[in-house]
Amino acid sequence: MNNHTHAAGHSRPPLSTTTPSEIASRLLAAPTSDAPGPVVITTHAKPDGDAAGSSLALARALIHKGVPAEVWHVGPFQGWLKTIAGDTPTRRISQDTPAASLSSALPSDASNEPRAIVVTDTGSWVQLETLTPWLKPRTQRVMVIDHHLQGDADLSPRRLVETTAASATQVLAPVIDALLGLRADEALPEPIARMLYLGLATDTGWFKFSNTSAAAMRLAARMIDSGVDHAGLYQLIDQQDAAVRPRLLGRALSSLRYFDENTIAFMALTGGDLRELSAGQEDTGGFAEPAMSVMSVRVVAVFTDATRAGDAQPTTKVSLRSKPGTNAIDVAAVCASLGGGGHARAAGVKLKMEIPQAQEAVLQALRMKRG
Repeated sequence: MNNHTHAAGHSRPPLSTTTPSEIASRLLAAPTSDAPGPVVITTHAKPDGDAAGSSLALARALIHKGVPAEVWHVGPFQGWLKTIAGDTPTRRISQDTPAASLSSALPSDASNEPRAIVVTDTGSWVQLETLTPWLKPRTQRVMVIDHHLQGDADLSPRRLVETTAASATQVLAPVIDALLGLRADEALPEPIARMLYLGLATDTGWFKFSNTSAAAMRLAARMIDSGVDHAGLYQLIDQQDAAVRPRLLGRALSSLRYFDENTIAFMALTGGDLRELSAGQEDTGGFAEPAMSVMSVRVVAVFTDATRAGDAQPTTKVSLRSKPGTNAIDVAAVCASLGGGGHARAAGVKLKMEIPQAQEAVLQALRMKRG
C-alpha cells in the first residue's frame, strides 16, 4: 500500500510456509463438491494501489486460465478503484457492514462456496475486521500473499511472505508466472502487468522511496515491456484527487507541530475538519510528504480521526513515515509496540483514543525507540 498506514497484528508468525508454485497448483486444482465456487481474493480495507493491484492482478491471471475468480474489496474506496477494476468481477463491501448483517452482503448459496481464498497485502486479522466473521470458519482454505513482517499465524496455514519485497505485487509476480507458465523475463498480458505495476509503483512512491530496489526496477521494466503506460497510470492514480484534498492538506499543515529539535513532525485531521469540509476517510492519506521535505525532520506522523458512527470508543488512525540513513527510525517497530505494524520506513496503527492522547502515546514510543 502506498504509505502502509494500515495496522497489523501483534504476532510474528513464521514467514513463508509455501512457495509460488505450490500456491499456483492449489489455485489451479479442480474444485471440491463442498466448495465448488470461484476463488475469492480479498485484501485490507480502504484498498490502496498495492492492495488493489495485487488482488486484481491475481483475479485476472486466474480468469485468463479459465478459473472463476472474483475480488472482494472493503471500503472506504479510492475514487480511481472502480476504473482500475474495469470488468474484473468485484464485490464492494461497506466497512460499516455489521457482523450481524454480513451474511446478507455475501453469497450464502452453497454452490458459491469458494474453492480457495487469497488474502493479499496483509496477513493480519485487524485489517480484515469486516470480513473476519466470514473468514474465521474458512481459514484452512486461505492463502496469504504479503510483504509485511507482522501478521497472525491463525489466518492461514499457507503464507507467502517476502518482507524485503517493495510491494505485495512483487511477491505475487512469481505466482502469476507459475499460473501462466511464463519465465521471469517474458512479457505478461498487459491488463495483468498493469495491476502488478500499480502495486509496485505506488508502494515505492512512484520509485522514490527507499524500498526502490534493483529487483523492483527490473520488475517495473518487465511490466513496461509488457505494455504498461506509466504516465497514464500515474495520472489516473495520483492526479485524480477530489477538490477537497488540497483543503484537507491545508488543515493538516496548519496543525503541524515539531518536537525534539525539529526532528519529529506531527500533523492532525480532526473529525471537525472532515465534517466541515464534507470529506471522508477516502480523501485522507498521503499527507506526510510536505513535512518529510524539511531537512531536519526524520519522522512524520499524521493523526486522523477515524471514529465511525456508533463506535463506543474514539479511534485515531496514525500513519508514520521515516527517512532512511544514519540513525533511521524503524517506524514498523514503533507501531508494533502500539499494536500496529508495516515497514521500517512506512507504518501505521489505529489507537482507541482521541488524537491528543494518541499523539502523546506515539511521541513516547518514538522517544523510547530512539533511546
